[in-house]
Amino acid sequence: MASSYKTFMRILKKWPVDKTKKDRDLGRYLRDNVKKFFDQGEVTSLDENKCLKKLNALERLCANTHFTKYKRELNSSSTGLTSNQCSQVLSSDFLEYLENQDKGFVSKLAPEPKPVQA
Repeated sequence: MASSYKTFMRILKKWPVDKTKKDRDLGRYLRDNVKKFFDQGEVTSLDENKCLKKLNALERLCANTHFTKYKRELNSSSTGLTSNQCSQVLSSDFLEYLENQDKGFVSKLAPEPKPVQA
């Protein structure tokens, strides 16, 4: 299991950290999951097949295997935005900005629903 642990760590070092998504970053999620998976570090005993499947999947993600294998014809999404624009719209700063925006005329008329207490 020590070699699998080291391979996971090597892959995670290559994984980029998206600083625009504070607590919603995929790299952070993967690192947290690997910590849970290897709760005792290198000496954790795990199912080798399950571990290899996870390793192979992470390696394919990290290497952009399917992105390079299946080239896209268009560089926009169903919204018409480019990948760069989508990243900006999904950033934590932009989502926070939207939360603080004026909600509009209808929301001023109707009060916010209150949670039901049990």
